[in-house]
Amino acid sequence: ANPIEVYHGVDRSTTFSGRQDGVSFFRVKSEGGSWGEPLKVVIQHHSLGEALIYLAAGAAVFLSTAALVIFGHIQHRREGLHQ
Repeated sequence: ANPIEVYHGVDRSTTFSGRQDGVSFFRVKSEGGSWGEPLKVVIQHHSLGEALIYLAAGAAVFLSTAALVIFGHIQHRREGLHQ
């Protein structure tokens, strides 16, 4: 495969997203310098089932936290009215 330039700039770190599963190789080159050694990057996404479990767990934590805040606020208002 022919190499392609995926970034050119002055950032000291860059994030790539949307990559497909597989193996990619990256090299860096400083301005006016030589190419670094190739770095092998293996991309392996979670399965859909595992991703849905993480989504459900995050939703449960969010909803529990929201419920605690709302019910705590209601309880605080009720206690304030009875004084």
